[in-house]
Amino acid sequence: MHVIYYYQTFIGLTDLLIQNPVSVTDLIVSSLHFGENPAYIHLNDYDPDHPIYDQMWNETQLAHQMGIKIHLMLGGAGSAYTILFQDFDKYYQLLRDVLVSRPWICGIDLDVEEPVSLSQIEYLIEQLRFDFGPNFIITLAPIADAMQTDYPSFDGFIYKDLYRSSVGASINWFNVQSYDEYTVK
Repeated sequence: MHVIYYYQTFIGLTDLLIQNPVSVTDLIVSSLHFGENPAYIHLNDYDPDHPIYDQMWNETQLAHQMGIKIHLMLGGAGSAYTILFQDFDKYYQLLRDVLVSRPWICGIDLDVEEPVSLSQIEYLIEQLRFDFGPNFIITLAPIADAMQTDYPSFDGFIYKDLYRSSVGASINWFNVQSYDEYTVK
């Protein structure tokens, strides 16, 4: 069983882990996006190497030492995938550099909230698996409706088709987002 903590506000992690420990197995730091002119990657509003994140990165290293698996989330609201697939080699290298420079990160959560093709998301998963190996955790964060239906949601592809594809075995699990407004009634 996984107890997953999405971490985006970057406050209170020490309290969660040390002063009031819970059985968190996975911590997902969110969220990475890309920008243009010139090409860049940012974690929320700043470069991932910005000093504003020093404490957060130190705390995620501590969490890793405590046995918690650390992931980064790519996407969510915004245009991370649109920009990524406009010039995949350039933007993927930025993502790869962030992951490589933090060896305690053992996975990525792909939160696709914009139209991309099935072949594009398959290619991204293939590249991640190739670059980071079989132990690197790859998850996706679809809304519940996207997992239940046979038509694309706002992400542009059908998750059942993705799971049945040649990269399906490379997906470790789905972090299904269950909101009332998206729930099939």
